[in-house]
Amino acid sequence: MARVLADALEQEGHLVVVEDAERATQLHHEALAERVEHGLRVFYADSLDALAMLAGRSGRTAEAARVLGVSDAARHALGYPGRVRRDGGRWSPCG
Repeated sequence: MARVLADALEQEGHLVVVEDAERATQLHHEALAERVEHGLRVFYADSLDALAMLAGRSGRTAEAARVLGVSDAARHALGYPGRVRRDGGRWSPCG
Protein backbone atom coordinates (compact mmCIF):
# COMPACT_ATOMS: atom_id res chain seq x y z
CA MET A 1 0.00 0.00 0.00
CA ALA A 2 2.87 2.40 0.76
CA ARG A 3 4.23 2.06 -2.75
CA VAL A 4 0.84 2.82 -4.27
CA LEU A 5 0.50 5.92 -2.09
CA ALA A 6 4.02 7.11 -2.95
CA ASP A 7 3.40 6.53 -6.66
CA ALA A 8 0.09 8.43 -6.47
CA LEU A 9 1.77 11.36 -4.72
CA GLU A 10 4.52 11.36 -7.36
CA GLN A 11 2.04 11.32 -10.23
CA GLU A 12 -0.04 14.10 -8.69
CA GLY A 13 3.17 16.11 -8.38
CA HIS A 14 3.81 15.64 -12.10
CA LEU A 15 0.24 16.71 -12.90
CA VAL A 16 0.31 19.98 -10.93
CA VAL A 17 3.84 21.13 -11.77
CA VAL A 18 2.77 23.67 -14.41
CA GLU A 19 0.07 25.31 -12.28
CA ASP A 20 1.76 25.09 -8.88
CA ALA A 21 5.45 24.21 -8.67
CA GLU A 22 5.46 24.70 -4.89
CA ARG A 23 2.66 22.13 -4.47
CA ALA A 24 4.45 19.78 -6.86
CA THR A 25 7.60 20.03 -4.73
CA GLN A 26 5.59 19.29 -1.60
CA LEU A 27 4.00 16.24 -3.22
CA HIS A 28 7.35 14.88 -4.38
CA HIS A 29 8.78 15.38 -0.88
CA GLU A 30 5.78 13.48 0.53
CA ALA A 31 6.36 10.67 -1.97
CA LEU A 32 10.03 10.47 -0.99
CA ALA A 33 9.15 10.49 2.73
CA GLU A 34 6.68 7.64 2.19
CA ARG A 35 9.32 5.67 0.30
CA VAL A 36 11.94 6.26 3.01
CA GLU A 37 9.53 5.40 5.84
CA HIS A 38 8.64 2.08 4.23
CA GLY A 39 12.06 1.14 2.88
CA LEU A 40 11.13 1.48 -0.79
CA ARG A 41 14.76 2.28 -1.66
CA VAL A 42 14.60 1.39 -5.33
CA PHE A 43 12.15 4.22 -5.93
CA TYR A 44 14.05 6.93 -4.01
CA ALA A 45 15.70 7.87 -7.31
CA ASP A 46 12.35 8.61 -8.95
CA SER A 47 11.51 11.11 -6.21
CA LEU A 48 14.99 12.61 -6.35
CA ASP A 49 14.78 13.00 -10.14
CA ALA A 50 11.52 14.91 -9.77
CA LEU A 51 12.95 17.15 -7.04
CA ALA A 52 16.03 17.83 -9.18
CA MET A 53 13.80 18.81 -12.10
CA LEU A 54 11.80 21.18 -9.91
CA ALA A 55 14.96 22.76 -8.48
CA GLY A 56 16.32 23.25 -12.00
CA ARG A 57 13.07 24.80 -13.23
CA SER A 58 13.15 27.31 -10.40
CA GLY A 59 16.74 28.34 -11.12
CA ARG A 60 18.33 26.49 -8.20
CA THR A 61 20.87 24.82 -10.47
CA ALA A 62 23.40 23.90 -7.77
CA GLU A 63 20.70 22.13 -5.78
CA ALA A 64 19.42 20.42 -8.94
CA ALA A 65 22.92 19.14 -9.76
CA ARG A 66 23.48 17.90 -6.20
CA VAL A 67 20.12 16.08 -6.04
CA LEU A 68 20.62 14.61 -9.51
CA GLY A 69 24.06 13.35 -8.43
CA VAL A 70 22.49 11.62 -5.42
CA SER A 71 19.83 10.12 -7.67
CA ASP A 72 22.43 8.79 -10.12
CA ALA A 73 24.48 7.32 -7.25
CA ALA A 74 21.37 5.62 -5.85
CA ARG A 75 20.46 4.19 -9.25
CA HIS A 76 23.99 2.87 -9.69
CA ALA A 77 24.14 1.34 -6.19
CA LEU A 78 20.77 -0.37 -6.59
CA GLY A 79 21.15 -1.39 -10.22
CA TYR A 80 18.02 0.63 -11.04
CA PRO A 81 18.47 2.11 -14.52
CA GLY A 82 17.39 5.60 -15.43
CA ARG A 83 14.53 6.22 -17.79
CA VAL A 84 15.20 5.96 -21.52
CA ARG A 85 14.00 8.58 -23.99
CA ARG A 86 12.06 7.61 -27.08
CA ASP A 87 15.15 8.26 -29.20
CA GLY A 88 17.13 5.76 -27.08
CA GLY A 89 19.12 8.33 -25.12
CA ARG A 90 19.13 8.63 -21.33
CA TRP A 91 16.34 10.76 -19.92
CA SER A 92 17.43 13.58 -17.62
CA PRO A 93 15.07 15.38 -15.26
CA CYS A 94 16.92 18.61 -16.00
CA GLY A 95 16.26 18.61 -19.72
